[in-house]
Amino acid sequence: MQSKEDVLNREPFVKQIVDLTKILSEKRKNCCFAIEGEWGSGKSFALEKIQECLQVEQSETTNTDRFFVVRYDCWRYDYYEEPIVAIISVLKDQIEQYVSLLSNETKKEMLAIVKNTITKIAVEAIKSKTGLDLDGVVGTSEDDGKIYDKYFDFQNIFKEVQEQIKKISEEQTVVIMVDELDRCLPSYAIKVLERIHHVFNELENVVVIIAMEKKQMSNSLHQIYGDEMDVDRYLKKIISLSFKLDNGSANNFIKKYESFMNMFIIQDQERDELEKFLKEITFGIEIRAQEKIFENAESIHRLMAEQEKMDSAILAFEVLVLCIKEKMSTVSMKWIVDTSGYPDVETKIGKDYFDFIVQIRK
Repeated sequence: MQSKEDVLNREPFVKQIVDLTKILSEKRKNCCFAIEGEWGSGKSFALEKIQECLQVEQSETTNTDRFFVVRYDCWRYDYYEEPIVAIISVLKDQIEQYVSLLSNETKKEMLAIVKNTITKIAVEAIKSKTGLDLDGVVGTSEDDGKIYDKYFDFQNIFKEVQEQIKKISEEQTVVIMVDELDRCLPSYAIKVLERIHHVFNELENVVVIIAMEKKQMSNSLHQIYGDEMDVDRYLKKIISLSFKLDNGSANNFIKKYESFMNMFIIQDQERDELEKFLKEITFGIEIRAQEKIFENAESIHRLMAEQEKMDSAILAFEVLVLCIKEKMSTVSMKWIVDTSGYPDVETKIGKDYFDFIVQIRK
C-alpha cells in the first residue's frame, strides 16, 4: 500500500512518540498517554505513521518484532454496546494477522493459543449465565455482540483478557492505539476510556496511546457526569501525559494531489509559487476538509474541462473558490483580506476579484 504524503510535516512529532515508546519498551514500563488535537488535525495519520515505525523495529534479543501493535478504531466497532467486546474482537483479529506472517513456529503456536483463549472468553461467560453453548459464534454478527454485552461477567473477563495480554508482553511490548474516539457518542467514548484503563492499566510492558480531542471529551464528561465534573482530575487517573498536535500548515500539495495537478500545465518555475499560494489559501482549514476540497475540485474539473490540460491559473482559481466556500461556512471572510496574515492575496487573485470579496464581507 502506498504511504500517504506527510503534507503537515508530522515526522518530528511521530519521532517523538516513537522514541518515547522505545524508552518505555526498554524499561518494560506500563504507560497510557494521549495525542490531543482538534478534529481533522491528523491524529489518525500520526497514529498510522507511528504504527509503521514501530512495526519495523526488531528485538535485539529475539530477532523478531519488538512491538505487538493493536489498532483499535472505536467508531468502527461501536455497534457493540460494550467496548470490551470490541477490544476482544480487535485483539483476536490482530493476532490472526500477525500469526500468518510468523516463521517462528513456537511463537506462532503460542499466539494461536492466545487467540483461541480470547475467542472463548466471551463464550464461557455466556454459558455460565444462560446455559447456552455459543462456541464458534464469537464475532460472526453484530447481534452476537449484543448478547455478550448483556451477560458478561466483567471482573472475570478483565482478568482473562489481562492474562492473555501478559503472555504476549513477555516477549514483545504491546502497544494499544485507540483511534476515532471523537466520532463516538459521548457515553460510548467514556466507556471506551474506562474499559481500556481497567484492562491495560498496570500491565508490565504495555503502552496505550489514545488519540482524542480534549475539548470534546470534556463536553462528553460534563454531559454524563454534570457541570461540576473535574475533567482534568478524571483524565489524570487514566492518562499519564499528553502530547499536543496542532493543526499544522500543509505543504507538498503538488505531490499529494498528483492526479489533480496532472490535469494542468505547471511550469517548473511556477511550482514554488503555486505551492506557496495553495498553502496560504488553505491555511486554517483542517486537513480532512482540505482533502475534500481537492477531491471536489478534481471531480468538477473532470466534468467541465473540454481540453486535456489547462493553465495552472485555472487550477488556482478552482481551489480558491472552494476554499472561500469552506471558509464562508465556518468563519468570517477576514481571512482573505487580512493583509497582516496574507500580504500578497490581492496581487495573487487580482484587484477586481479581491474587491468583490471585500463587498461580500461587508
